[in-house]
Amino acid sequence: MITFKVFVCVALGLLGILLDGVEGQTVVVLEGGTATFNDVTVPGTGGTVVSTAGGQQVMQLDIFGSTVFPAFQNRVTVTSFNNGFRDGRSSFVIRNVQKSDAGNFQCQSQFEGQQPCGSATLVVAGAPTKPTLNVLTDPIIVGNDVIVECQSTSTSVPASSALKLAYNLKENGRLALPQPTTASRFKISSISKAKKGARYSCIAYEQNTLSNQLTGLQSTDSDVYIMDPLYPPEELLFDPPRANYAVSSSETLPEVTCTADCNPACTFDWYKGSQIFQAGDRLSLGTADKNNAGNYFCRATNNIGNKDKPLIITVEDSVSTPTLIPPTSEYNVPEGTNVDDIFCRAECTPECTYTWLKDGQRLLGSQGIRLGTVGPSSSGRYTCRASNGEDLSEVSFDLDVQYPPKDLPGRELISPSTSRYQVEEGALVLPDISCNADCNPPCTVQWTKAGVGPYGPGSVLSLGAASRDDTGTYTCTANNTLGQTTTNVEVLIEFRPEQLTLTPPGTRYNSVEGDDAIPDVRCSAVCNPDCDYEWYKGDGGAPLSDTAVISLGTAARAYDGTYTCRASNKVGEDVISFDVSVLYGPEKATIEPPQGSYKVPTGTLLPSVTCSADCNPGCSYRWVKDDSLQPITTLRTLTLGQAEPNTNGIYKCLASNDYGSADTKFDLAVQFGPSSTVQLQPPQSSHDLSEGDDLTVTCDATCDPPCNFRWEDTSGSAVAGSKTLKLTDVTRANAGTYTCVADNGVGTPARRPINVNVLIGPSGRVTITPAGPVISLKQGNSFVLTCSAECSPVCTYKWLKDTQELPSRNGILTLNDVNRNQNGAYTCEATNVVGLGAKDIVLDIKYGPGNSVSFTPDKASHSAEENSDLSVTCSADCKPECEYVWKRGLTEVALTPVLYLEAIQRKQAGTYSCTANNEVSQPSTQQISVDVLYGPAEVRMFPDEAQLYPVKGSSTSLKCWATCNPECTYIWYKGSSIVPDSVDGELDLRNVTTETSGNYLCVASNNVGEPATRSVEINVRAGPGTTIRFSPPDDTPIVMEGRQFQVECIAECSPPCTYEWRKGSEKLTNRSVLEFPETDREKAGSYICFASNDANSQASKPLTLEVTFGPGNSIHLFPPDQNQSYAVGVPFNIKCAAECDPECTYKWFLGPKLLPYDDGVLFSDAARMDQAGTYTCVASNGIGGATTKSVTIDVHAGPGTSLTFTPPGSKQVLREGGSLSVTCSADCNPPCTYMWIFNEEEIPTSRGRLELSNVGREEKGVYSCLADNGLGNQGRKPLNVEVQYGPEGAIDIFPADGTQVLNEGASLALKCSADCSPDCSYTWFLGNEVIDSKDGVLSLVAVGPENAGTYRCSAENSIGLSSSEVVTVVVQTGPGNTVKIEPSGDVNNVTEGEQLEMRCSAVCSPPCTYTWYFGVERVKSDDGVLTIDEVPRNMSGPFVCYAANDVGLQGSRLIKVDIQYGPTDGIDLDPANNVTVVAGSPFYLRCSANCDPPCKYTWYQGPLPRESEGGRLAIRKAAEGDGGSFTCRARNVVGSLVSDVVDVEVQYGPRDEIELDPPGPTYVVQEGDDVTVTCSADCKPGCKYSWFAGSEQVDSNNGKLVIENYQRSMPRFYSCFADNGLSTRVMAPLQVEVHCEYTCT
Repeated sequence: MITFKVFVCVALGLLGILLDGVEGQTVVVLEGGTATFNDVTVPGTGGTVVSTAGGQQVMQLDIFGSTVFPAFQNRVTVTSFNNGFRDGRSSFVIRNVQKSDAGNFQCQSQFEGQQPCGSATLVVAGAPTKPTLNVLTDPIIVGNDVIVECQSTSTSVPASSALKLAYNLKENGRLALPQPTTASRFKISSISKAKKGARYSCIAYEQNTLSNQLTGLQSTDSDVYIMDPLYPPEELLFDPPRANYAVSSSETLPEVTCTADCNPACTFDWYKGSQIFQAGDRLSLGTADKNNAGNYFCRATNNIGNKDKPLIITVEDSVSTPTLIPPTSEYNVPEGTNVDDIFCRAECTPECTYTWLKDGQRLLGSQGIRLGTVGPSSSGRYTCRASNGEDLSEVSFDLDVQYPPKDLPGRELISPSTSRYQVEEGALVLPDISCNADCNPPCTVQWTKAGVGPYGPGSVLSLGAASRDDTGTYTCTANNTLGQTTTNVEVLIEFRPEQLTLTPPGTRYNSVEGDDAIPDVRCSAVCNPDCDYEWYKGDGGAPLSDTAVISLGTAARAYDGTYTCRASNKVGEDVISFDVSVLYGPEKATIEPPQGSYKVPTGTLLPSVTCSADCNPGCSYRWVKDDSLQPITTLRTLTLGQAEPNTNGIYKCLASNDYGSADTKFDLAVQFGPSSTVQLQPPQSSHDLSEGDDLTVTCDATCDPPCNFRWEDTSGSAVAGSKTLKLTDVTRANAGTYTCVADNGVGTPARRPINVNVLIGPSGRVTITPAGPVISLKQGNSFVLTCSAECSPVCTYKWLKDTQELPSRNGILTLNDVNRNQNGAYTCEATNVVGLGAKDIVLDIKYGPGNSVSFTPDKASHSAEENSDLSVTCSADCKPECEYVWKRGLTEVALTPVLYLEAIQRKQAGTYSCTANNEVSQPSTQQISVDVLYGPAEVRMFPDEAQLYPVKGSSTSLKCWATCNPECTYIWYKGSSIVPDSVDGELDLRNVTTETSGNYLCVASNNVGEPATRSVEINVRAGPGTTIRFSPPDDTPIVMEGRQFQVECIAECSPPCTYEWRKGSEKLTNRSVLEFPETDREKAGSYICFASNDANSQASKPLTLEVTFGPGNSIHLFPPDQNQSYAVGVPFNIKCAAECDPECTYKWFLGPKLLPYDDGVLFSDAARMDQAGTYTCVASNGIGGATTKSVTIDVHAGPGTSLTFTPPGSKQVLREGGSLSVTCSADCNPPCTYMWIFNEEEIPTSRGRLELSNVGREEKGVYSCLADNGLGNQGRKPLNVEVQYGPEGAIDIFPADGTQVLNEGASLALKCSADCSPDCSYTWFLGNEVIDSKDGVLSLVAVGPENAGTYRCSAENSIGLSSSEVVTVVVQTGPGNTVKIEPSGDVNNVTEGEQLEMRCSAVCSPPCTYTWYFGVERVKSDDGVLTIDEVPRNMSGPFVCYAANDVGLQGSRLIKVDIQYGPTDGIDLDPANNVTVVAGSPFYLRCSANCDPPCKYTWYQGPLPRESEGGRLAIRKAAEGDGGSFTCRARNVVGSLVSDVVDVEVQYGPRDEIELDPPGPTYVVQEGDDVTVTCSADCKPGCKYSWFAGSEQVDSNNGKLVIENYQRSMPRFYSCFADNGLSTRVMAPLQVEVHCEYTCT
């Protein structure tokens, strides 16, 4: 009992009274029930309020009694209340209990505050949640216990220890009483097959531990679990039920079916021996033959177990195909291999005898064959023949013995056998040389030359025609995996001299005459045999030298020329040349023509003057004028063109090269007329004067000889005969143009005009047309006002309205389509430099409504719901006021401004117009639309069906619509859910599934009136499709033979599917379940389930069944002897094998000890004593029991290699000064004696124990233990003793120099070493930073400045640490990759004739020198700066700069200098002549020019450009307009040039129309008249014409047909043909009609 107290506060002044309390209580009730609390005590010393745990006030207890608060007055009754001095007791009842009442009651008093009211608790019980039933045993196997657990959650509030959950288990709907393991777990003991299909569930309830009664509320049942216990196959049955068949050959064996009861379903396999013979439950042997005989068994397997049942087949008078032991069918072994014995075994009735054959020849009569150590003669096919007198059978294996190429006399390897060839190059085809060898496997034969190859296809060396490259020694190597052999052939090829070279290597020597010496030149060549040499100059003559060297000495002009060296031997000869260029400057310069002076008039075409001089190298030329320093041109030829005044002067040509200069000159005098040199004073060309002013103007000009002057007026009349024009007291009549004329008889006279203007202002002279003063206009009219005034200079005019300028032109104001806003006064202002004048006029505008019609409400569209009223007012701006008419269509509906529609109907919807009119202009009409709104009445649907039946995967569409305004929106519902993605009432259901089925409702609404609906029912028909699945879901099940196998095929179909299982083409069952009670190995394979209904049919994915089986009794050993004896050191090998699936694993045991052999082979390379004993092989694969077989091995040996050390190990490590104890022992019979040896001396020991103390480093080394027992197999075992010590003393550095000076890019290796044991590790430091090194060697490769500094090495092992002295490294730098070129781009573009400058620099220490090269030619430069003035175009190409100092040399990147030039060499045209082309045919024009950068080309036809590409103008179909003169313009950034003209003529045949004169087609003549008609056509070249009457040609003259005295009897129809060889055109027939004077008949 839980104790609690109720305190009651009593107001008795300062006196407090304390009463004893009684125990509290916990009350459990159902929601809605009644809770009774007895003698509850409440703490407090004043009035106490009792509340629920949720804070709701229930009652107040005090000295005066109890009060229940209003919220609880109908549910709470205080049955008693006793107050004491300190405590009071009260009993109360709570009816209709709610969950909000639950919990511990709270007490609130004035002095004590709030605290729990003891432990009084109200618990409101609830039903537990639906439990879950979990099966904890997996898998459930017959005979085992099954544990299940039921779990639920209490819903009672608050959680209370007074309530405890309890559970019951149901079996098939009834309470079961299995043995409970805990309150929630149940054990179903020893589950049996009878429980298969039993249905289990559980329920939960709560128990009141206070009353030991149930609350009365329990949970709903859990989900049902259906029991499916698993069990292995128990009994196998055969159908037919026989287990033994004895048959004769050719007798038909029945098909035997194997079945078993298993869960899961078993798979079945039939075995013969240890191998699966057939998968599946059926054994089908067909007609009996010898191979059918044997012991079979059916194995049924599931994942619980398997079971076998045997079947014996005996075929009389038969021999089965023998098997080999080991079962190897092919042996590939090296020569000298010892091959294990091979046995043969067959099933025979009666018993067999065995015979062995090799390559068909009998060897021996035995079941086994012993081959022993094999050689090449052992290779062949070995056959075992088993025979019993009635039948025989054979089995074979192949033995291939492999050996290296045999040793043969050297030359016998090659054919032909010649080992040396000496021939002239190209004179003989060398024979193919074959190389062969006897070897197995076949040899790879390869020819090599000096280790390089292979040569030739395989074993054949094919050199073909003799070539010098063939010279050398060729080696043939024959090899296979077992060895090789070689032989050599020598080839010597003679050839003529080639690869002639000169030393020095230059091909040209430029030497200054008298200054430079030409070096001796040596000629050399590659020849075999050696060459003879001779030197020649020019084209031949006597040799200058008969040695390889030519000596010329100091340069003289006579040495200039080409020198040729001829090298020859008995095979042939070759030559090489070099040029000598003797350099000298010009002695004099000459010009052509040689004239020394010229005097010519302006415009004369001057001759081109060419300057020349004798110099080498060729001179450069400069023409200058009047000793100017700036050249006119640097070309040899001076072209002045037409003589002009500025060409006067003295012209000088200067010729120069690097070795001298010379000059010559001529004078030029040019006479000239005034041209455009006329000047005026004052200089202006126009003069503005007022009437009465004066004017004087003087003109002058530059002329040779001097000019004459005169002045002319506008008419050309002379007004002055001198340079001066004078005008006095001018009037407006003097205004005009005056021209000064200068003339000296040379060229055209020069003229210079001036204008004289006399000024007049507009003031008082302004007029307006029409005159006004007021002008009335209708709106929409157009009107022109013209303003003018008498002014000089001419006035400008401006029109204004209300000070705002209006657009006008030359005083004309045009008012188009005037409107009401243009009422008012208008002003014209006229202005010139003299002054201003103005004039006014007023416009009065009358206007109709125009487009001012508007509506109230102001909108173009009005809507109203049906049966409501609508009112619209029409108004317009008019002068005078307008009248109004309302119409609907053509019907008048109102003659007032207001349109009123009462109780409007939908038929009144439409367009209404209001017309406003005042007859000033056209009436104005505006429209409004009236829309009457109404909701949907009914919903229509397509298809109009109540139910639809689409097929799963298909698509179907539903469309619903209704009559409504505005248009309804449509929502589709399926059940109560909106169906998304419907548009305008159209529901598109694609790829429907069974989930698509249901009732669909279309709702149409538009917010006017009530929505309308229409529904349709959809039932989807579904075939299996891709829903086929397996249960269990594994599609590659593995079943043990003999166990049950079961799988169910399940598909989602509507209507439900039928099922069929197939294996290949065999139909197995029409059930959805495929079941094998006892699975045998024949059941393995691929199965397919077919599911179908009237929607479609579908095959499942394959289910691949694998059947496994254990080794059974199939284990056997090779060799099969169960007792075997070996001497120590002799190898042995025993193979253990069994038939299993999956493959067995094999374990060998020596007694109980597991040995480390995992592939079934027990072996030893050399038998040991400890290997004697009985060995057992265990074969298992987890299926069935393991199978064993044993063999006993006896081993006899001396110590041999059995020596061991204690402690173990062949190496002992100890520190210097330590001690060592090692014992040597061996497996010997009889026991061995022992001896220790160090440095070939015996060490005293006791019983094989080696004892060393205070060990020094000199005692490290190899100690050997010798064991001997007199059997001759003495044992010896070394022990390596390592004595460890640290790096004491100095550390050695090599090289030893303390300072190393290196050039940048050099390498340095510093090796650090110390005497340590174990070996020290070494660390190199640069300063204090660790750097990479290996094994004490610091490798500095390609050093740079960053490698400079001080280095030291530390040596460290586990014993100690020491450091070396420092090494200082100094690094000197060459230019490296710092060579830079300015400008920095990869390409330097320079215009021909301009200066080229490039600067080369590098970072070097010591400083670098610089050398520039253009290609391979050195170019003069100054400290790295390359400057070429007036660079020629042949200097385009690669330039490179080399920077060098004592450390290194580095070239810059290649700089491509591009010397750019325009198309100065002319333009090449293709075709170069005029072109003639037939219309419709293509023609092409091409132009090209030598330019850098490449030119762009534009073709012109006359002045107009034509579209072309890359200088190619392609006209695909020539038209008449494509003829004319064509030119090509080539241009690049340097310049441009226009080509010569190419004329293109486009020829064409007669055009479509042939003209007749007079025009036809019918001519009416009087009989006897002459008929004359001329035929013509547009042709190029011109056409020839022919006239025909019918098919007969008539006479005509170049198209003119003349018929004299035409008679009715003459032909009436004629045709004209026009032809110019390009095409022919015929006119439609021409008809001549005859009118007779009287009547024609």
